[in-house]
Amino acid sequence: MLFEVMSQKQRLDAVFARISQVQGDDELRAHWAKYLCILTSGFIETSLRLILSKYTSRKAAPPILNFIDAQLERITNLNEQKIAQLLNSFSPDWSKAFLEKRTPQQKDSVDSVVANRHLISHGRSVGITYVRVKQYYTDVVEVIRIIDEECIA
Repeated sequence: MLFEVMSQKQRLDAVFARISQVQGDDELRAHWAKYLCILTSGFIETSLRLILSKYTSRKAAPPILNFIDAQLERITNLNEQKIAQLLNSFSPDWSKAFLEKRTPQQKDSVDSVVANRHLISHGRSVGITYVRVKQYYTDVVEVIRIIDEECIA
């Protein structure tokens, strides 16, 4: 996995570890779960930007790299469909491989993280728990690994 992505993952792993030690107060854990959901959504976006930027830095001239980096900064709410479309814009083979390699559970986790992040950021109620967001995060990390292997390898 790309060093910069691994670094982001390690920071997020540390937050999950700290929050897993919070005991007894279910309401507090529910609030932390929302925070972790938002961070996990950000991890998806940041990881894809880093991976695709790394790829283009090896392949493209500086003006093209600048353009692609500017476009990548605009990507948000990366559910599975948007990820597949983004990968397809670089290579249809990447999109196809991504869709074939990810599991239905991983798809659902990515989509749930993004949908919940949207609801949370707009002040809506969500029934997300620490256990659920931890599973989403585990699945998201695997999705990022699949993309990283496809794009960087």
